[in-house]
Amino acid sequence: MRYNENVLFQRAKKLLFKRTNYETFKSVPYAQMQFSLKRLRDFLDYLGYPDRQFAIVHVAGTKGKGSVCNNLDKIWRAAGYRVGLFTSPHINDFLERFQINGKPCDKTFFAETMLGLTERWKSFDAAYRQRYADQFKNAVVTQDDKTIKEQVDSTQTHDQIQASATDNAKESNPSPLCSNDTINPPEFTFFEWSLILALTLFARAGVQIAILEVGMGGSFDATNVCQADVSVITSISYDHCEQLGYTLEAIATEKAGVIKSDAPVVCGVGFSQFLYPDVERVLAQLEEIKQKREDLRQRALQELADLENPDIPPQEKNSQNKTSKKNEHNPELNEQLLPLFDESVFKKEEFALLAHDETLVRPQELARVKQVIRNKALSCNAPFYQIEALQPSVENLPTPPFDSIRKWNLQIALKVVEIMATRDKLPSKYNDFNDSNPNLIKNFPVQPKDIATALLRLDVPARFQVVSTRPLIILDGAHNRASVAAVLRQLREHYPDKKISVLFASTVGKDLPGMLAELFARADEIILTERAKAPRAAPLAEMIQAAEDLLDYYCDENAAIRSVLRVAPDYRAFLTDYCARTNRQNEILCLLGSFYFVADAKEVIDAAKKA
Repeated sequence: MRYNENVLFQRAKKLLFKRTNYETFKSVPYAQMQFSLKRLRDFLDYLGYPDRQFAIVHVAGTKGKGSVCNNLDKIWRAAGYRVGLFTSPHINDFLERFQINGKPCDKTFFAETMLGLTERWKSFDAAYRQRYADQFKNAVVTQDDKTIKEQVDSTQTHDQIQASATDNAKESNPSPLCSNDTINPPEFTFFEWSLILALTLFARAGVQIAILEVGMGGSFDATNVCQADVSVITSISYDHCEQLGYTLEAIATEKAGVIKSDAPVVCGVGFSQFLYPDVERVLAQLEEIKQKREDLRQRALQELADLENPDIPPQEKNSQNKTSKKNEHNPELNEQLLPLFDESVFKKEEFALLAHDETLVRPQELARVKQVIRNKALSCNAPFYQIEALQPSVENLPTPPFDSIRKWNLQIALKVVEIMATRDKLPSKYNDFNDSNPNLIKNFPVQPKDIATALLRLDVPARFQVVSTRPLIILDGAHNRASVAAVLRQLREHYPDKKISVLFASTVGKDLPGMLAELFARADEIILTERAKAPRAAPLAEMIQAAEDLLDYYCDENAAIRSVLRVAPDYRAFLTDYCARTNRQNEILCLLGSFYFVADAKEVIDAAKKA
């Protein structure tokens, strides 16, 4: 890149990165995002509908989104189509978010597009504010027959518009639709600008099909301004509960917001049943232990009551024991209680089914979640396809490199490929564009050889990514309970005879007890660490406390499961030392907990391997 081109790139990059980036916030105001969607749609229309210059597949879900997106990208590229891929977060370089035909966007192409969009935005924004300032001034909301494009030549400055709107607000009683937030709306966020960029880049590059990964949720996510040709929901489990809801049905309702009228829906919800095949049996055993524990507690309370009050009639003592909370945490009493996780009754891997079971996905909940998504599709007249099992051609793929997780995500992708290959006409949204745009095509046929070619290169950065073979180190950005469970299952399938050590760092607001429950159940060694000084990093002390609370509640003090826990305050020093010892043939180190953590850790590993 020449000097002038680099200057332009740095300028364009600065314009993007100065936007509010909720990915760095401790809490994301998800519900507020809905207020940007109309303006976002208006701006895309003003730009000439870049999102209607190609087919769109929209992918939502708690986990598996990135893998399904990458599977689709590789299959369609192998078939010779020109493909755009928009995903987040990035691992090494932010341009990874905007991939065109398998490569991150060119820096010069990015700079030209971003700088051009910024100029278009200035005109659009001035007209937008003028339009709503006029409405606010008159205190009446009308259907303005002037389009935004017709108002671009307005001579009023931003400051004048804002000042006049504020003055008028004091003098009138405006309609709710003309609130001050409407007149002076917040700037688009980093993610919203990234989406605008992606759609514009794809249109300029002449892609034939684009794959858009949802950032969070579905209904209010910026990607939901697009009318997809196919909507995909890969899975539903607990994550971002503060924003999406604390039940699986609530989370499913938000994610089902990506479903559009008449557009086919592919639902992959259901894989969690394979993560916990014995869940009903184990939970039944847990209830038996809880009952025995309660019987022991009542007996111990009775004995304590007899010692303290020998003259009170037994019937009255029993009544007091049932209502009194006084002795429930008595140390003498606790010594007499059964541990909920009895190592003589349960296998180690069954700890995940007992500990913090409120975020465990149960089969009956999955049935309700599927129905929520099916009902939404039905209300939108959208053809609905539920993935229930693997086709034999997928199930028989060898392990390794294919494990049950990769096979399930591949099955979802293949269903989308089948739908796009066999559709018989373009959706009506393209009616005004198909005569002038050769990139709009009716269907996307794919041959078996194309799928076979794609299967040779399904690796995805930071998703079960092998970054070192001596010693063996694997990275995965898993950051919720179901994802952690899935990765640990993959490790056991790929390496059944090796010791599995996990270096784990999380972010604030995540389900720490749930993820730790999976780690204690499935890993041979857990090493807790933290990304020091990172704004969203979960403090190491908080993670240690969560682990100890979990063990203290479910296990007795001599339980063998306690021995797997370790701490490494400085993960950089730990990884540098670990990489120096290359004779670790019988063990694996897996890094989990956050995409940001594994991205930072990869830099340390790469540097250590070169030293």
